[in-house]
Amino acid sequence: EAAEEGEKKEEDTKADAEPTQQLLQKVQARIGIARTATDKEARTFKFAIQAALKKAVAQDEMKRIQAVFSKYDKDKDKMLNKREITVFSKTEYNFTIPDEDFKSILSVLAPDGAKGVKADDFQALKAAVGVSRERAKDRERRAVREAHEKEMAEQKEALQKTMEGVVSALKDAEQAVTEVHKTARSLPVEAKAMKAPAMLARAAEVEEAVSAAAEKVAVAVKEAEAFGADTEVDEELTRWLQAEKKKLVAQGKGHDAARSRAAAMVDKFKADANRKDAAEVKVVAAKVLNALKKYQASKTLSAGALFDEIAKGSDTFGPDEFVAFLKGLPEPEAEGEGEEKKKAEALPEEDELKRAFVVFDEDKA
Repeated sequence: EAAEEGEKKEEDTKADAEPTQQLLQKVQARIGIARTATDKEARTFKFAIQAALKKAVAQDEMKRIQAVFSKYDKDKDKMLNKREITVFSKTEYNFTIPDEDFKSILSVLAPDGAKGVKADDFQALKAAVGVSRERAKDRERRAVREAHEKEMAEQKEALQKTMEGVVSALKDAEQAVTEVHKTARSLPVEAKAMKAPAMLARAAEVEEAVSAAAEKVAVAVKEAEAFGADTEVDEELTRWLQAEKKKLVAQGKGHDAARSRAAAMVDKFKADANRKDAAEVKVVAAKVLNALKKYQASKTLSAGALFDEIAKGSDTFGPDEFVAFLKGLPEPEAEGEGEEKKKAEALPEEDELKRAFVVFDEDKA
């Protein structure tokens, strides 16, 4: 009986709980619906406030615009005529509308011969004045830019004329260096058919040409380095000027390098001529000494007596007396060896004998 009574109580409890749970669910559903409705009302109210504010702002703006329009509508005819628009533009924008733009504005906003611009078109008038002002600014900027470009073009033209003089100097230097370099390169070939005195004379001649070329190169380089130095140029031209100057200076230095190579070739040619001269003089001196010794032996002369014959009683003698004495010596005899030995011992021409005099003068013969 007790067990049956417990089961009955449990069933009664479940039966009582089911209606309570259903009621709770219904209450929660109603709360959700109420919350959704509240949120919707809040959003609607918020949007209404925003719309009201925008409308109020728009109304204030319209009032302000109308106040500005009325301010310049001096004759109170609900329109702004040309004079009133001019005052409006100068006062509000510090701008005078050009006649050409004025005609365009009135043709659009006051067509068919209307006396002026109505209040409804005032915003369009403000926009048109703004456009006209910007166009005027564009014209001013274009005028400034064109004046600037013209000034730069004039500066560049003046610099180019100056540069023409530098280029001309560089061309003269290049031509001189090219010619002297070509000549210097041919010297070794010329030397094969030359004796030392001719080589030395040729070296002196080419040295003069090298010096003349060096002067032209120096002038050209100086002009290139000075190009544009005393001229104030626009910043936009500075880069062009520096680039052109750099090229001109590089050309000048290139010509100077070529001139230096030509000078080195001439120096080598001159050194070769001096070595050749020493060798040639040595050969001539040997022949002269041989002739003097033979004469001295044939006449049984002392060195002093030989000197007296050459000097003809004077304390000294020069190359002319020396050569005259040698030319008066008898020709060497073959002594059985034939013409080859005679030819080998024969004294050279006067110019060669004078070259040998230096050797005997230095030796105090």
